[in-house]
Amino acid sequence: MSIVRVSNQKLSLWQSAVAEVARKDLAETTNSEPCPLDVFEHPMVKATNDFVTARHEKTERLFTAQDLSDPHTLNTHLSQLCFEIGDAKAEGREEDEKAFSASYWPFSDKDPKFLECAAVYAKYYALHLGKFLYNDWQKEGGGNINYGVVKWQIPNDAKVGIIGDWGTGMADATALVKDMMVNHKPAAIIHVGDIYYSGTPTECMTNFADVFTKVFDEVLGKGKRIPVFTIPGNHDYYALGYGFYPMLAGLNAGMPTAMQPASYFCLRTADNGWQFLAMDTGYEDSNPKNQVDPYYAGPWLQDSEIAWHRDKLDNFGGATILLSHHQVFSANTAINGMYSSESEFPFLNPFLIDVFQPYFKKNVAAWLWGHEHNFVLFKNGIFGLEKGRLVGASAFEEAFDQSPYKVNYPNVPYLDPTKYQLKPNQYGYYSHSYGVIDFAGRKTPTDAVSVSYYEFPSWYDKPPTNPQGTLIYTETYAMPKPAPQPAVTYGVPIQLSVEGGLQYIGPLSSGAQYYPTIGSKPVTLKIVGASGQSGQLTDGSQICIQTTESAAGGYNTLGAWATPALYYYTPGYSKQQWTIHKQDKSADNVIRFGDAVYITNNVYSGQWICPRKDNYLTTTTSGIPTLFVIQKPTVSGAVVEMGAEEAVGTPG
Repeated sequence: MSIVRVSNQKLSLWQSAVAEVARKDLAETTNSEPCPLDVFEHPMVKATNDFVTARHEKTERLFTAQDLSDPHTLNTHLSQLCFEIGDAKAEGREEDEKAFSASYWPFSDKDPKFLECAAVYAKYYALHLGKFLYNDWQKEGGGNINYGVVKWQIPNDAKVGIIGDWGTGMADATALVKDMMVNHKPAAIIHVGDIYYSGTPTECMTNFADVFTKVFDEVLGKGKRIPVFTIPGNHDYYALGYGFYPMLAGLNAGMPTAMQPASYFCLRTADNGWQFLAMDTGYEDSNPKNQVDPYYAGPWLQDSEIAWHRDKLDNFGGATILLSHHQVFSANTAINGMYSSESEFPFLNPFLIDVFQPYFKKNVAAWLWGHEHNFVLFKNGIFGLEKGRLVGASAFEEAFDQSPYKVNYPNVPYLDPTKYQLKPNQYGYYSHSYGVIDFAGRKTPTDAVSVSYYEFPSWYDKPPTNPQGTLIYTETYAMPKPAPQPAVTYGVPIQLSVEGGLQYIGPLSSGAQYYPTIGSKPVTLKIVGASGQSGQLTDGSQICIQTTESAAGGYNTLGAWATPALYYYTPGYSKQQWTIHKQDKSADNVIRFGDAVYITNNVYSGQWICPRKDNYLTTTTSGIPTLFVIQKPTVSGAVVEMGAEEAVGTPG
C-alpha cells in the first residue's frame, strides 16, 4: 500500500474530501485524533484510491452484481457514484445530480459515509466560486517591489535544509525532518511544494504545519522553532489556495521578521552573499482543464512575478539559488503536451528557462525543484545552467515499477547515470531524500557553499529499526564567473545549440533535398551578411546562414520555403534573409559567443526558426521564440557527403 497521488484537481479534491470524512469518522470512533496512517488505511480512502487511479488512467470498468458483493469493490463503486454526485452538485448540474443520486440510492444502506464526502467535496469546490488566491506584489503588496523579501536573514555560518513534495503527514515524512534537525541543526527549512492531496485547510495544518510543530517541540524544546518557508506546488492549489495561504500566514508565528507574505519569496544571508529566490509555478498548473489538455504547455509565471524576480537578480551582488516546484527540464517526464506550442521540447520548460537564462552566467549558482518524486543530479552546464537538481523525494513513496530513473529524454543527461540514485526498499519503494546547504566556511560573502544530499528510508506501515539518513553526495554551489567572450563577426565559423542544450543544428539529411537536421552532432555554420555586411553582429543584424559542409556544394544557404521544413539552396533569395535577435541586451546589443539568440525570417514576418518533432527545422509563430546559443566550433562541419547533383528543383 502507498499514497495515491494524481495530477488532477477534481480527483485530488475528492481524495481530500474522503480523507477528511474518514478522519472525522475515526476521531468519533476512537475519541482521539487519528494518525495519518490510520486515515490512509480507512476503507473509504483505500476504495477511493482505486477509483481515482482507474479514473485517472482511464481503466474504469462496469461492476456486476457479483463484483459488488465484495465490500472493497462496493466501496470503490460508491466512491465513484458519490464523486459524480458531488461534482454535479458543485457545478450546478441538477439533472446529472438527480441521475447519479438515483443510481446511488439502491446502495444507500451500505454506504459508510460517501454521501457526506460528496457534500464536503461540493463545499470545497464551490466555496470560493472558482477564484484562486494569489498574493501579487503590485496589488496585495501595494506596489512595493520588496514585498516578498523576507526580513529574517540566514546567519552567515548557518545551514538550510531543503525538502520537496513532503506534505503527506506520514510517519516517514516526520522522521525525515527529525533526522535533519538532529544531525544537521539547520537554521531554516525550505520546502519546494506539494501538500497532499489538494492543500485543503485541514491538510495544510495536519500534513504540514502541525508536523513541524511536533518535530520542533521534540528536538528544540516545547514552543521553540526555526523558520520554515514554502512555495506552492500544483497540489497546494487544488483547493484554490484557501488552505495554503492561511497556513502561510501563521507558519512562522512568533517570528515576525520571518513572515512570508506571498507564494514566492526572497531569502538572503546576513552578509548578502547569497539569496534563495523562490517562485510560484503551482498557480498555472492548478486549472483542471490543463491536466487533460494536450495543447497545454508550462507552467509559467505571472508577468508581475517575472518583473519581481528580475528586480531581485538585477539588484543583488551575490549568488542566487533558484527554487521552483515544477521542473525546468526532465529526463523522465514530459513537461509539455504533445500538441502544445512547445511540443518540440517535451523535456524542457521554455517558459521558465527563458526568463532566467540571461542570469545563468551572471549570478545563478543552481536551480532546485520538485514535482517528480525523485532525487536526481543532472549533468552540470546543460541549457546553460550551472547545476540543476531534482529534490522532490522527501515523503512521497515512489514505486520501483514506475521507473523514475528511466531516461525517456536523453537530451537531459544525468551527472552520472549509475551513481547518486536512491535505492528501492524490500517493498518496492524508493527511499526519500533531503538536502543541506552549509554557508559556513566562506571567507568572503560570495564564496562557494557546500551542499550535501542524504538518503532516508521510506515506509508505509513497516518502519525500519532506527532509521537514519545516509550521505549520497556532497558538492559545492559557486557563483558563475564566466570569462569574457569575443564578439561574433560576419563570416566566423559557429555552431548553434538549441536552447543551450545538447542538441544542435546538425548535418544534412540523406534525402533528396538539403535539409539540416537537429541532433547531438553539431555542424559548423557561417553567418554572412544579407547584403554584404561585415564586422560585429548586433541585435537586429541582417544575416544569411550558410553550412560549411562540403556535401552541400553551392546549395549552402538556409531558406524558409513553402514546404514545412527549412532547407539549403543556392544563395540569392529573399526567403534566405533573416534577422538575429539577442535575448539579453542588458549589457549591450553586441552578440558574443555564448549568447542566446533567436532568428526570424524577413519574408515570413514574426516567424522564428524552431526545431520540429521529426528533428528537422521549421519556422513558427506559436509559443515563445526558440533560443539558439552561439558556440565556437568543436568539430569539423564536413559530416555527410552528398553530391551537389542530388539537389532538386527551385525552392518554393
